[in-house]
Amino acid sequence: MRPNGLLSLLVAGAQSISTRRLLTFLTGILLLSTTLLLFTSANLSVPSTSKLSNIKSDLKDSVYQIKDKVHVPQIFKPATHAPPPPITNGTASTPGWFASWSTSWMSLFSSDSNDRPSKDKAQAAIDDKMLLVWRRAWWSYGFKPMILGPAEAKQSGFYEAISRDANLTPELKHELTKWAAWNQVDGSILVDWKIIPMGPHDDSVITSLRSCKFVYTSRFKDFETKLYSSDKPSLEKILMHLTSTPQVAGSTLKTIDSALSSASAKPDELIHTSPLPSSLADYHTPYPNLKPADLPMLVNAHLHSTFLSHYPDGISVLSPYPLKFSSLHHPALELATRIANCPVANPLPNSCPPNIPKCTPCVKPAKITTPQQLQDTTKTFTLGVVPHPFLTTDLTNPDISLLHDPEDRSQRFIRRKAIRDPWLKEVTKSPFMANGLGEGPRAAKIKQMVASTRKGEKFLSWWMTDKVGYKDIEWTLGFEPATLEVLKITVPAPDETVRRNTEAAIKQARKNGKLTRILEKWCLGDTEVWRFVNAWRERRVMEREIWSKGERRFGVGLDQGEK
Repeated sequence: MRPNGLLSLLVAGAQSISTRRLLTFLTGILLLSTTLLLFTSANLSVPSTSKLSNIKSDLKDSVYQIKDKVHVPQIFKPATHAPPPPITNGTASTPGWFASWSTSWMSLFSSDSNDRPSKDKAQAAIDDKMLLVWRRAWWSYGFKPMILGPAEAKQSGFYEAISRDANLTPELKHELTKWAAWNQVDGSILVDWKIIPMGPHDDSVITSLRSCKFVYTSRFKDFETKLYSSDKPSLEKILMHLTSTPQVAGSTLKTIDSALSSASAKPDELIHTSPLPSSLADYHTPYPNLKPADLPMLVNAHLHSTFLSHYPDGISVLSPYPLKFSSLHHPALELATRIANCPVANPLPNSCPPNIPKCTPCVKPAKITTPQQLQDTTKTFTLGVVPHPFLTTDLTNPDISLLHDPEDRSQRFIRRKAIRDPWLKEVTKSPFMANGLGEGPRAAKIKQMVASTRKGEKFLSWWMTDKVGYKDIEWTLGFEPATLEVLKITVPAPDETVRRNTEAAIKQARKNGKLTRILEKWCLGDTEVWRFVNAWRERRVMEREIWSKGERRFGVGLDQGEK
């Protein structure tokens, strides 16, 4: 049956409208309706003042309850730390290999009382140096330290309840404020500014903290409130216990434990206690003959001496082709000399770290060796320099000069006589690795050594290339070794001809010309290691610079490069 009259006209008109035009028409109707609704809502009647007062009075308690649980953002506020990003791991030579090397966030709460004991400018300068020592030490062990303050606490949903409780003692209010700031950055580790890592990188406690796999709130015996670790749910559970039960008038509670007991909670069930670790030094321990201003120098000296004690056989500078590569290895020899010598600026030369009371103080420089092959030992710290294949081929073959000979002659030499991966085969000779292995396993072994501390292994080597030198020395080692000028030591300079040839070869390799590309394809193993070390070092430096840039705005514990 066909529609007739007006209905037939409407149906015919609707059939003639395309889908696009129909959508445009409906969108216009929606926008027009929304606009009319907004304008007409402004003319609605406003409740009287008395009604508004009644509403405010009725909802007052509810608002406070909501503010206790919900964070209300502020537009104008001090700079604060954001929670750390999710942790990812990688095991292959991909971007994941470099991601989240520093897997655990180390937080310190700093304010004008308790943690930072003085507003005096001279004392504040000393505290600032100590905070820099604290930051460097923890960073070198694979953590990302950040200094929290009241700004982070005020962003926490628990802060309102803490600040409104007039019966809290100043000590307990400070502790709860500290925990509120810690909760705002999602937990992880909260540590005192005078707790310093002073043990091997593969220590079980340090490795466990660095893994960031926390399932409850924990602390160490006899450390009191100086170090906690926690996941966010466990931390929030404790804060809920403490803030949901206001303190009674005249309360004398000063600690988290006493407050939990008062709130009918069992502290031992909410906060687990582990044995006191031997790898963490507590510098609240007094040194009778130490001036307060010398504490940062003492901690730096102890970190240096403890580092040397982990390597009884000394420092090894990997030196294949010692005559031809003398200029390439010279920066590593200079660094080895700085590390091997005992700390100069040590206010108490015969003292020991608090966690190693029976240490052997450093009295003579560590031994420096220059082996041509890698050694399979954990008693030596190795400094390695990886050359580009262009550099190795040019400097170790007297029959050819890639810099001066015609390019076609150089190409013929590479195809007919050049050895594949000469540097990799030289440094991994037997007994370090078995004979007959290809470049794949050899390159993988070097890459594992480069990234060993990422996996919680002992810090056994530090690598650079002819492109990326030894950067961030203090942040990588965790202490500041004395300069050669302070030590009054001169490392013999390489032969001038070798130095000029090395610099010319490095410069030519960086141009990435045809010969450079041919050699990179010819020596796949050497090229892979060279690129990996470059990427690893650049990534670590970039990570620290990004982290440092974020911390710079807080203005405490900064070195000269960060200010």
